[in-house]
Amino acid sequence: MIKNLVAATALILLSSFVAPLPADVKNYFNIAEEQSFDNLHYKLSWSSHPAENYYKQEYLPAGETSEHFDHMLVMDFAITEASASQLIQQKKAELEKLKPSDPIVNYEAYEKAGEFMLDFILSDSSSGSLNIVEHNIYRYRSYTDKAGHKGVLLIGISERAYGKNIKAFLTALKGTRIKQLNKFAGYKIPDIEIKP
Repeated sequence: MIKNLVAATALILLSSFVAPLPADVKNYFNIAEEQSFDNLHYKLSWSSHPAENYYKQEYLPAGETSEHFDHMLVMDFAITEASASQLIQQKKAELEKLKPSDPIVNYEAYEKAGEFMLDFILSDSSSGSLNIVEHNIYRYRSYTDKAGHKGVLLIGISERAYGKNIKAFLTALKGTRIKQLNKFAGYKIPDIEIKP
């Protein structure tokens, strides 16, 4: 009897920590709603289908929000004739345009076996002081999903620091950036299947 009670209590506790997906968040990629990278567990928190050929999904650790996060995992898929190389060039052009207004902006691009990586940093100082610094690593690859849609898949990780934590974040980044790049380069990308 006690054993059954303990098992039932454990089941109730576990189920209370696995929140259902909000009704307005759709899993367009038909993959697990929970993903893991570098000992962090992320749950699908937001998705969008802003154009007929474009899908976006964001994953966050428990307790974090899109408006204020420390870590985020993102996945985008564009059904397009453009190549991964062309899309990374577009992103680099966007970053170049930000440079006059954001002195923190910096980026480096890498290519390996037809896949492209973009490692970049940017900031927000719209209030007159440095509010947010964000470090991103994006992987771009030409991709055909399990349903036969051809395009470019982007998967990325983002890390942010706010206000008084920015200095320590930037100092730590000097020592961890290359390690993160290598870890993310080896991250197994899930096999997506678009489900409009």
